[in-house]
Amino acid sequence: MKDLNWNNEDEILSTEQVMKLLSVSRPALYRWIETQGLPVKRIGRNYRYRKSEVLEWFESKDVTRPLENSEVN
Repeated sequence: MKDLNWNNEDEILSTEQVMKLLSVSRPALYRWIETQGLPVKRIGRNYRYRKSEVLEWFESKDVTRPLENSEVN
């Protein structure tokens, strides 16, 4: 995971907020963290995301929304 410089100038999001922002499921979001380098900071058992970095990452990647299990059939 990338070591982030956290300051008060940018909005910090929870996993649920990032899921809603990017319209993805929790497993898809975690997959992006592990395989695509989605910027995240782990604080205890929780992940926190800087909104500007998430949006910049999303726009710079050729990321498509993964199919959910119910969409595969």
